This record gives sequence, structure tokens and C-alpha cells, in this order.
Amino acid sequence: MVKPEDGIEVRNPEYMGEGDVDSWELWNSFRLMCEHHNQLSVALDILSSLPSVSSVARWFGELVRAAIINTNSFLTNAKGYPCLSKRHQRLVTAFFDHSVQVVISGRSIHKLPVGTSESNVETQNEGE
Repeated sequence: MVKPEDGIEVRNPEYMGEGDVDSWELWNSFRLMCEHHNQLSVALDILSSLPSVSSVARWFGELVRAAIINTNSFLTNAKGYPCLSKRHQRLVTAFFDHSVQVVISGRSIHKLPVGTSESNVETQNEGE
């Protein structure tokens, strides 16, 4: 925990004890230390497990520039393709509506052939 001169506490999650860390509270403390600088924005790391709807909703009042979605957040649909949960899909749609860049990060966990899409496979099968 860091205590700046003005009395704001910033907690580093790596050094915290048990319990959940409220990322918005960390952001708000950091933003206050920077005196709400107009060039300060945030990139959110979107995990496979999302916090409550109200916790997510507060971020839409902030200057979020990017959302980073790790590949382990993707599920596998019935045809073996990556997809997001309905809740993740709604979140990504809301990010797009707020002009937030969405970045996919991490190793591929779905074993699809490179350059193959469902429509390409159907077209190839029809030609045989």
C-alpha cells in the first residue's frame, strides 16, 4: 500500500491480502493522484469471469480507450469455433458503442486450420 502526501491510499493487488480488489477504486485513486489529467485514460483487462453488472457499468463513465480480452475468455461453440459468452458479447458491443478499441491477446486455444472458415469448407465440399 502506498500513502502519498495527500492521504490517498493506492493498493497494489500483488501485495494485498485476501479479498477482491476493486479495479475501479484503484483507477479512481490513481486518477485523483494525477489530478484528473485530461490525457489520462485506461485499458481494461477483460477476464473470463466478469464482475457484477454494476461494477462493469461504472467503467462506462470513464475514459476507457481499450479493452484487452485474453483468448482464455473465449468458449468453444458446437462447431468447435471460438465464441464469447452472451455476457461478454454484450460487453464488447457496449465497448464498440462507446468507441473503445478491443484487443485480443494471448495464444490461440482453438485448433482451427489457418485460413479456414466455415463458408470456405462448405464451398469446398459442394465442389467435390
